[in-house]
Amino acid sequence: FKNTYIANISHMGIYIGNDQFIHAGTNGVEISKVTHSYWTERFVAYKRFNGID
Repeated sequence: FKNTYIANISHMGIYIGNDQFIHAGTNGVEISKVTHSYWTERFVAYKRFNGID
């Protein structure tokens, strides 16, 4: 996500399904909807994690 608390890429989360992602929020770990207007206007990209070699 971009432009959350600083300019440019500034936040990330882990998608957990059903349009939800887990991330570090103001009050600790939060689960939020990716489809919420705050997040949709700041969304940059998804990236698949393929594991550690």
